[in-house]
Amino acid sequence: MTDRSLPDIESDLERAADLETGAAVELLERARRDLAELADDPGVDQDHRRTLENRLEQRMRELRNRDAYDGGDFGAAMDPDEDNAP
Repeated sequence: MTDRSLPDIESDLERAADLETGAAVELLERARRDLAELADDPGVDQDHRRTLENRLEQRMRELRNRDAYDGGDFGAAMDPDEDNAP
């Protein structure tokens, strides 16, 4: 079982936005494993855990798409210029 808490994982999700693609993927994959391990922990707020899982999946989608847009920022995946859309 992981010794990481939901706030630790939440912090990882925020940090991933500032990392290069490879490092961000590694950090998000670790967060995904940690969230999965916490699924059976009765001491964990499961609603909050599921919210973080959803945020993690959103970050992963943004990460997959961010390099396809000018600037390579996470925000570009959320609001692309029509001219720059893949």
